[in-house]
Amino acid sequence: MKRILISLLLVLGIFLTKTSAQFASDTISYSETLNGFKFSYLNQSISSKEVSSLIENNPDAYDAFESGREAKVFGYVFFTVGSSLILYPFITSIMGKETNWGFTIAGMGFVGLSIPIFNNYHKKTKQALELYNSSLSTPTGSLLNKSLNLGFTDSGLGLSYRF
Repeated sequence: MKRILISLLLVLGIFLTKTSAQFASDTISYSETLNGFKFSYLNQSISSKEVSSLIENNPDAYDAFESGREAKVFGYVFFTVGSSLILYPFITSIMGKETNWGFTIAGMGFVGLSIPIFNNYHKKTKQALELYNSSLSTPTGSLLNKSLNLGFTDSGLGLSYRF
């Protein structure tokens, strides 16, 4: 009798550890990285082009997101031009030629201009994703949206309750 009870508790414990109670979130989450943002949807990493296609049906979020992507491109252009202008006098001085240090000052100006443009990119992207995520419909909690399923999974028999 003890073996049957222990076996039953063991099987019940295995089933309880494999159950899932909710749908995967359909919101788009993001995290800031050194190069910009890392997006994830349904627990999978996605690119900014995929984010753009996902939020296409929400005009306000789509416009804000595309505006942010344009700001990112302009920020990279200003940063690249500024970096090149900063490096040019150093390269010419290494080569032994006469240098014009005014290029460095102009380059610092371009790099300085890229900072608020990148900040605009971050602000617009966050705003777009918050608009999109807030516009998603949440489950109403009615009995029609709840289900209890018992079936086979990759790892064996599974029980799921969705609400």
